[in-house]
Amino acid sequence: MGNSRSHVAPSRPLKILDSQTRARYKNHHELTRLNDKIRQITFEKNTAVSRITCDQHNTKLQLHQMQHESEQRKFFKRLHR
Repeated sequence: MGNSRSHVAPSRPLKILDSQTRARYKNHHELTRLNDKIRQITFEKNTAVSRITCDQHNTKLQLHQMQHESEQRKFFKRLHR
């Protein structure tokens, strides 16, 4: 018998093959995959919302500029009467 304190730990963890552990690993892997999918969907949603918000802002800016130009034309028409 050897000294119990001279035990050398394996270089990598041993795989435990009981069914509960395998189920936990499988569930953890599935959970990670689903969280990644949710993160990707959230990123795509935020990108779309940002694009729509930017388009909306640009449209409002164009509308404001057109209204301003129209008001200026009306003002100058009244001045030249």
